[in-house]
Amino acid sequence: MEFLKQWAITICFAAAAGGIATLLLPQSNGLNKLFRMVVALFFLCSIVLPITSAAKGIFDYDSRQRQQEEVGEMAEQIEKNTEQFAYLLARENINKLIQEKLKFLNIYPKEVAVTFYEENGKIERIHAEIYGDSTLQGREQELADFIKQELGIEAICYFS
Repeated sequence: MEFLKQWAITICFAAAAGGIATLLLPQSNGLNKLFRMVVALFFLCSIVLPITSAAKGIFDYDSRQRQQEEVGEMAEQIEKNTEQFAYLLARENINKLIQEKLKFLNIYPKEVAVTFYEENGKIERIHAEIYGDSTLQGREQELADFIKQELGIEAICYFS
């Protein structure tokens, strides 16, 4: 509403200024036509420019809103990447921890695979698969129980 009030006042002042300038101009024929054209152009500009600046403000609002949406999307992507990095780091740390515990028993696995099971955005349980050579066959359950007791992680051992 304030914008319309200012726009109406601007048009009134432009009309008054154009009228006064036209009255003050001498009545020579060639200069009068040119001056009236300049006054008409001035009046037209005083009508159109506020509208275009208001429209620019609307478009600026759209671009600001678009920028906010883009920033929100980037924040979500960063959060997702951070979460993935945290899981990767946790997997590596648990992997090293399992290998250290097994090293205590002079067991050196070929590979340890750690899996997280989530529910409602929270890790509900951690599962490890331990792969080793055939010299440890028959001790699968013993080692799985050892890992469960020491670390609280369910483990399945595969030795072949």
